[in-house]
Amino acid sequence: DAMSEESRAKAFCIATDATGARVRPEEKGACENWHVFVLIADRDHVVFRYAREHSGATVERLLKGFKGHLLADAAPIYDVLYRDHDITEVCCWFHARRYFWRALESDRDRALEALALISQLFEVERRCREVPMPERTEARARKARPVLALFDEWIDRHRDRGDKRGPLDQAIGYYDNQREALHRFLEDGRLRLDNNISESALRNLVLGRHN
Repeated sequence: DAMSEESRAKAFCIATDATGARVRPEEKGACENWHVFVLIADRDHVVFRYAREHSGATVERLLKGFKGHLLADAAPIYDVLYRDHDITEVCCWFHARRYFWRALESDRDRALEALALISQLFEVERRCREVPMPERTEARARKARPVLALFDEWIDRHRDRGDKRGPLDQAIGYYDNQREALHRFLEDGRLRLDNNISESALRNLVLGRHN
């Protein structure tokens, strides 16, 4: 509770994700399907919360009072936070990458082109990781902007050339919808390109569930 309170009051960025879990209710009866959320604040605090519903009302309660950046996937439950609670959306490039990865089977050549450009962004991130703040913000943005410009050109060139309901079209649509939030890492070197830290925090729970 103390970590949650301090995170909501002071964190610059909170990374979050959720997964399903079986929960035994206090009253007698069978286990129910609930949702476990992880909230990672500036890599200082890691908080786990569980809720019956994977909903906007749930994340409003979990992040009540928070005014910083939220690194999350594009699930619509978070939209209320960006609309009504002065929280800034940051999207995950690893999620975007998965959409193009799924297109490999149906449109291999073009999917590989997109994946190669995304890999260049992560290479920029690796090269700038040890640059101290605030210099990291300018250094990373300077190296990443040309890659993003090439990616935007690639998106424009291929937007209307694929199967309208195919995986590649879905990948391009995801990028179009989340473009602003995917580019937000340019604004501050503290913002991550990916939300893998949240998925890693939930990994033990997911492995236990599969077992």
